Amino acid sequence: MISNKVFSARQMRELDEATIQGEPIESTELMERAAEALFEAFRQHYAPDVPVVVFAGSGNNGGDGLALARKLVEGGYKVKSFLFNTSGKVSPDCKINAERLQRLESAHFVEVTQQLETPQIAPDAVIVDALFGTGLSRPLSGGFAALVKFINSSGREVVSIDIPSGLLADGQKVADDQIVVRARRTLTLGGWKLSLLLDENAPFCGHVECLDIQLSGEHAKKMATQVQVQGPSEAASLLKERPETSHKGTFGHALLIAGSSGCMGCAMLSAEAALRTGLGKLTVHLPRLCVGPLVSRVPEAVVSIDDADYQFSSLPAGDYAALAVGPGLGTDSRTVAALTQLLHVCQKPVLLDADALNILAQHREMWQYVVPGSIITPHPLEFERLFGHRSDLTLLAHAREQAESRGIFIILKGHRTAICTPRGQTYLNLTGNNGLATAGTGDVLTGMLLSLLAQGYDPETTCRLGVCLHGLAADTALAHVEPEAMLARDVVAHISDAFRKIKTFRP
Repeated sequence: MISNKVFSARQMRELDEATIQGEPIESTELMERAAEALFEAFRQHYAPDVPVVVFAGSGNNGGDGLALARKLVEGGYKVKSFLFNTSGKVSPDCKINAERLQRLESAHFVEVTQQLETPQIAPDAVIVDALFGTGLSRPLSGGFAALVKFINSSGREVVSIDIPSGLLADGQKVADDQIVVRARRTLTLGGWKLSLLLDENAPFCGHVECLDIQLSGEHAKKMATQVQVQGPSEAASLLKERPETSHKGTFGHALLIAGSSGCMGCAMLSAEAALRTGLGKLTVHLPRLCVGPLVSRVPEAVVSIDDADYQFSSLPAGDYAALAVGPGLGTDSRTVAALTQLLHVCQKPVLLDADALNILAQHREMWQYVVPGSIITPHPLEFERLFGHRSDLTLLAHAREQAESRGIFIILKGHRTAICTPRGQTYLNLTGNNGLATAGTGDVLTGMLLSLLAQGYDPETTCRLGVCLHGLAADTALAHVEPEAMLARDVVAHISDAFRKIKTFRP
């Protein structure tokens, strides 16, 4: 079973060694296990009539590549394998697999000890990149840099083993992205590596599949990490049973402060998403002249009417289980004053999104009123306005630092949305697709989170479950709409499907 922890390169080596010592098995047996997993994954995507070219380095990543080449030859694929041994040093396991491959009569094997003459590659060939794995500690140069550029310029589909060659496993910034293999897919072994999860590395990694090679689960449990991944199976354990004997009061009363003249769509999307996520009762606080559109679109919501015609300017009365503020709010001076007053008097955690974050960025003195345990949901640009710009790796570290120091939860939206907690833990979400890259989907997430908070989920569980369900709703929507055509309302329409899907992952 693959751990949901994201291990460093050093920890992955320790985990390999613990598996070898603990079973016990030979290191070549573990490599054989990896080769079998790689072969099964490879043939899911490529038929035996597709020519394959394997570029293998002299380390254990190259050994994995040569072991895969042997499996492919035995499976009827036509494979050309090139082992790059320009240093004269081949790892023992790589050497063993080179010898095993050469014993096959139909194997086409070349060991390159000097300079590579550019091989002829069929137009429909797939290149397997097994040059460098997680042990790489510095950017590529010289002949290997030239080889990577050749691979990238070949126009052929590339499959990288474990990690695209030239990428540094622990997420360090790549100095020159021209000397990193650009894979169509990456078949990573045993567990996730941080670099494979960063948005800025997506062009190198393509579609990533994490393959189970049965590393020591016992040892993995003992290893401490600051980053974990989460998918439906992890989130399913967080979902509460919905009692048969319940009423609307069972599932909470939430307050949403949203909308202004010209920005009512945000409020409507958030409101409908909240109600679709199991909420008992929703009150939406709106400017006076914005009530009509909401009532016609979401008649199930109760309306609280602001003193102003077009913007948030006065506080609503009442007591609520959870509060969210921000979607479509605007940044009018009266809104700034009302938000300041709201945060000052509110004694419970709040969910802040969109214009509420823009106001915080412009009026940093308001941070003193944000109650610990509150949730903010910035996209990268909003995060930059709040805390400054960083690369993806330092962005994660910076978000974790801010969450810890302020005692808040930060949902940093992106390809792998990150949930940073006050206790220093980061969860990277695996659900969702690029159909979410459209206006209004963040407002949908806000409504879903508000609903879960009002139902009594703690803030961390709210963040984790809400983000997973939000992505899963977009994933299930793909059965009905292409990502280019996806709208935020499509995500709302498939929240029910997300619940149905996530329940299938319960034990």
